[in-house]
Amino acid sequence: MFCRVLGRAYVALFILLTVSVVHATAQALAGPPAITPVDAPAEPAILLDGPPAPIAPEVINRDEKGHATMRAVRIDRPLKIDGHLDEEVYVSVPGAGDFVQQLPRENLPATEPTEVWIFFDEKNLYISARCFDSHPEREVATEMRRDDNNILQNESISIVLDTFYDRRNGFMFQTTPLGALRDQSIADEQLNQSWNTVWDVKSARDNRGWTTEMMIPFKSLRYPAHLLCRTLRNISARRP
Repeated sequence: MFCRVLGRAYVALFILLTVSVVHATAQALAGPPAITPVDAPAEPAILLDGPPAPIAPEVINRDEKGHATMRAVRIDRPLKIDGHLDEEVYVSVPGAGDFVQQLPRENLPATEPTEVWIFFDEKNLYISARCFDSHPEREVATEMRRDDNNILQNESISIVLDTFYDRRNGFMFQTTPLGALRDQSIADEQLNQSWNTVWDVKSARDNRGWTTEMMIPFKSLRYPAHLLCRTLRNISARRP
């Protein structure tokens, strides 16, 4: 799930995404996965709680219930993790958007738009976002200490990877306009706040809001032969 926090009152914006990342070779089972993008609908190894995978060049497919399946896009070279979405891939691959609110007005359009990209190569999963903001001067971004609970009071975006697609286990990655790091594991629906893994994130701010780039090595995650990621987004307090 993608979760972005923003607004004078707590507002959660979300879009339910299923990202299918499939092993390309048997050798991948012994090490970091070689994976292929879902360029066309195929018979899924796991029943998806959502629509079929989008056909390239589309990156997201939605059904009448509001569920969405997003296509992860393979890239030939690692992204430069600096928070600036200035590489060619952000032009050639459209971002996924149309988030809706969870609180306070469930399923209404988001008060501030967000665009999200999901890429991968042989070693890493990359998740990038453009968080538009009509009043970026009001953003609260003050905390840089890793895993500090004050991050929850800042403008932020969170990624929850449901790597076993069971809605009980997973990994959460959260950051802010300052590039703060907060991560947790989830086991049998219980949060482990002391869990830390190797990953990288950088954010940047401009007059349209802020941008962020995450790089999560596959070796930092646990997942079966098929990795499916369910994704959510969140929004936090503002200065008046």
